[in-house]
Order: sequence, then C-alpha cells, then structure tokens
Amino acid sequence: MTASDAQADTPHEEIVKVGILSEPVSKDDLGTFDWQRELESLSGPVNRWTSVAELRKRSDEMKEEHPQDAAILHLLSAVISMHMVVGTPQPYSAALQMSNGRSAAPEDLGIYDLDALEMMAEMASDAWVRARLSDVALQVAPAYERSGWQLGAMAARAHLEYSMRSNDHAVSRREALQRAMELGWRYLRHDAEFSDALWTSAKTLMHQGLEKSWPGVSIPIAEEIRKRNRSMAAEAAAAFEHQGDTLMANGPSPEAVDLFRQAAALWLAAKNSSQEQVAHHKTADALIGLAQAPGQAMLRADWMNEGIAVLRRHKGDRTRIKELQAELADIRSCILGEMSTFSHQIDVSSVVKQIRERVIAPALADALLQVAFAFSNWVDAEQVRKEVTDNARRFVFTGMFRQVTYDANGVPVDSTAPFDASDEAEMERRMVNHVSQHDHPILAQVAIPAALDVLQGKFEPTLADIVGILHGSPVTPRGHEWSLARGILAGLELDWEEAAVFLIPQAEPFVRAAFKRAGIHTLSKSNVTDGAEEEKSLNELLAHPDVGSVLSPDLILELKALLTHKAGHNLRNRYGHGLISDDQLANVGTVALWWTMLRLVLWPFRERVVEMWEQAKSLKNEGDA
Repeated sequence: MTASDAQADTPHEEIVKVGILSEPVSKDDLGTFDWQRELESLSGPVNRWTSVAELRKRSDEMKEEHPQDAAILHLLSAVISMHMVVGTPQPYSAALQMSNGRSAAPEDLGIYDLDALEMMAEMASDAWVRARLSDVALQVAPAYERSGWQLGAMAARAHLEYSMRSNDHAVSRREALQRAMELGWRYLRHDAEFSDALWTSAKTLMHQGLEKSWPGVSIPIAEEIRKRNRSMAAEAAAAFEHQGDTLMANGPSPEAVDLFRQAAALWLAAKNSSQEQVAHHKTADALIGLAQAPGQAMLRADWMNEGIAVLRRHKGDRTRIKELQAELADIRSCILGEMSTFSHQIDVSSVVKQIRERVIAPALADALLQVAFAFSNWVDAEQVRKEVTDNARRFVFTGMFRQVTYDANGVPVDSTAPFDASDEAEMERRMVNHVSQHDHPILAQVAIPAALDVLQGKFEPTLADIVGILHGSPVTPRGHEWSLARGILAGLELDWEEAAVFLIPQAEPFVRAAFKRAGIHTLSKSNVTDGAEEEKSLNELLAHPDVGSVLSPDLILELKALLTHKAGHNLRNRYGHGLISDDQLANVGTVALWWTMLRLVLWPFRERVVEMWEQAKSLKNEGDA
C-alpha cells in the first residue's frame, strides 16, 4: 500500500500527515541523489551527533537549489538523532528536551517519511544505518495501518549484524543485540539460523564484557540469558563466578559483588541450587570484605548490613552473623562523626516585624487565633509538588542517586530511589522531605518564636483558659481536652519537651474524630483476634481511600511530614516506639506540630481573624486621618 493508495480510500486530512517530507520521493530519486555517500563519515551511534549536525548543515546549504534532497538529509538527521531505549514499549524518543521544544521523535514523521525510510532501509549498505531506518519506520508504520513484518525482520537482522561488528563501541553493540532479541522474538521466532547467530553474538559480547570489566555490557546480556535462553545460564554463571573470583584475589570490590550476584541469579535460572548457594555466600563475603576495609563509615555500614542480610537469607552461620552484627554497631557509631554541617545566614527581621504587627489582639483567645492564622498557612501541596519537580530539573544530579537518611545512632531509617516523577510514592517522599527540610524550620525557628514572644509579654495563660477554649471548639475530640490543653499550654511556655509528650499522641484521635464526623468507618478487621475489630492507626487513616473527603491535601501532607512518614519528622512512629530520647523532644517537628494542633482546634473560628484584621486596618486609617 502506497501513500497514493491511502489517499484514494481515505479523506486527505485524515491520512496524509505533514512530516519532514512534504511530498513523496521515489526510489529513482533516492538513487540519483546517492544519499548514502552523505553518510560515509557516519561511524555508528557513538558519534551520531556529529553526523546529525553535518547532515543538517548540508541540508540547509542545498535547500534552495535542491529542496527534495535537502528534505531527505533533514529526514536522515532526524531519524539518526532519536534516542533508543531497549525494553520499552516505545523504544525511540526525542533525544533532547529544550526550553523551546525538543528534537525529533517518531510522532513527527508523516506517511511520505515512512515510504522514504522503507526504501532507504532496503538500499542501505551499512548495518547500523539499515537498523536505524527500518526500526524507526517500524515504529511509524502502525499509524498508517502498515503491518511492519518485513520491516521488523529487516531491523532484527540489521541490529544483529551491527552487534557482531567487533571494532565498534561495545555498549552500542550490546544495545543493538538486545533490540535484535526483542524484534527477533516477534518477527523471526522460527528462524533457527538467526537464533544461533544471535546467541553466538551474545556469548561473544558477554565474555568480552567480563574480560574488559565492562559491566554495562556483560550484566544486561546475563539478564537476557535468564529471560530468553536458560540453556546458556550455567555456562554464563560459571563465567561470572570465575571473573568474580579473579577480582577477589586482589581484594574485595563492588564489581566482584555485582559479578557474584549475577552468578547466583544465573545458577538459579539453571536450577543448580547448590552452586547458587555458593555464589550467594561469595556475594556476602565480598560485601563483608568491603565493610571491613578502611573507608567511610556510612558506606561500610551499608555494605555490612547487606552482607548480613544475604547470609540470613541463605543459611549463613548464625554465630558469624551475631559477630558481624556487633561489628555493624561499631561501624554505625562512627557515621555521625563523619558528617558535616552546612549553613548560611538569612535576614529574618522583616518576617519578625510582620508577625509582631499581626499578633496584636488584646484578648488571649483572639491572640491565639492570630498565631494560628494571621501570618502563615499549611503548605500548599500542589506548590510543593511543583517545587520538587522544578528542583529535580534544575539540579539533575541530586535526583540521579539513591539517598539514605540516618538517625542519631547511624541507623538508616529511610532510603529514596532516583527521582521519578511518575512514581507517586517517590514523589510523596520527596514532597515530605521538602516540607520537613525547608518549610518547617522557618516556621518553627523564626515565625512561632516571634509570635510567642509577643504573647508572653501580654498574657499569662492558665490551663483553665486553654481547657475552656478547647471545650468551646466543636472539632476537639471529646475526652481529650485536658491532654490537648496541657500540650498547647506547654508550647506557650516554650516547654517543648512537655508539648511533645502531650501532643504527639493526641494527633491520632483528632484525625479519627474528623473521620467519624464525616460518617466514615474507622475500624478494621483485627490481625490478632478472629471476629474482632480494631481502630485503624494514624498511618492507615492518612492512607485511607476516603481521606480526601475528610482532610484537605495540604493538611494530609502536613500531617504525614510531621507524624508518620520516614522522610519527614515521623514523630508519631518514633515516639510511639520509644525511639526519641528526652533531649530530642524539643525539635523543629514538635514546634510545627504544636502550631498545627492549635490551628486545628481553632479552625471553626478562623474567619474571626479576617474580621480582626479589617477592624485593625480601619482603626489605623481613622488614626492616620
């Protein structure tokens, strides 16, 4: 089916998409132009950006005299520039994202481009060029109801041929081999000759990667062997284990750990459980060797912890495990001593001045309302999401690596994966961390102390005063007024240790009461007693599918950052499990929690703050007049 056939059957605007070529080209046109000569300097995918720039330059030079030839070179440059990622549903995408757009992608190509790519793929003498043209054409073909079988087979064979080019870049050859596997499984499944050549090339590349210490070549091929050809698994496992032993002769290394891990996975694929166990123990020995060598305590603790975990999973000696756990505790005790503190000064005088101007009420209840609502709000969840995403774009390297959070004893309490905006759990972790590290310190160390300084100079609140205010609030959980009052009063007196002791446990009944007011069931089936029910924990309530109808997204993020998320202050879980010592109770999280609880209690009366502010402005204007 050609472009003209398609146009005959379908309205013009539905089938002919304007791509790079604005009109069809014939095979004779392509032969006359001799476009392959323009690619003679192309040496494969590694230097393709040089080729792209040269092709675009040549295209611009001949645009006026030979517009069709210029468009062909433009098409070639676009296809060569695309980024290939094997193992994904859409293997080709734009290589560059820029502020004013992006580089070419398959969706930019029209039906005339597709016709030209098919013809050029058949004509191409270079294996990499043939693979690229046919494979991109294969991605475009479904949009024009082309089957793609011939293109798929051609692309598979071309990728395989390029992977055998021994003098080219090994990682690019490995990628081509993996793409040949994907396409061969779909389009050449019953071609025994192709399959034999494919796995011969895989074996050659794998051994080359092992000999040259190129894990980016050998490890992906090992993973393909486990998925697609387990008959090769035992041979590959022996090769990985041998290379690991060779490296260990010169001392433990992270490379040896990776090799033994792969060997164990390959022995599992080969169904050789005894050899798999041996490989796992070699993995543990390599990790423990790394941990026992001189180096940073943080890394050594991570390696030792992982080595112990491997031994536990694979029947390691219990006595040895206990000895290693004692070593791990000693290593972790050195972590905090290695850490550094970074700080910078900021001028907060304008913030303090603004707060003093806003906390002016003559009565205690009104002053507390102003502390709760006059100078700050809960964080805006959508704004935090945007800031996290923007920061990931601005500071790319900070999101490329795993981040570990340690407690005061050097124990890792949270770990973040490399940033992925599509992973909602990871996004929430980053948002919670952002709120805890950026928003709460200013609130707790500047704003709230300034406001409390004003209150202490004007009032001497008593427990009876606070209890009365709590009894007057319809949202206070009944039966908890005294505990909440003790916590709020302690904060007013700057006794943050006592505020933590009373307020951390009171956050849960406050949230549960909000659920019950909304008529939402807060019980769940007991995990201990058959036929019994128990109240959901705060963690479960904040993750409840209906929590959005009870609490705002801003408050949910605030509570998670303060109370339940490991990437935040995690006050509820740390306090409930006895992990906060007495001298750690007075912290940024406690102060921010005090303000949040005060704000929740007074929420039904928040409109009064606006009224007071309007009255103050009116009186000021009258005085000026």
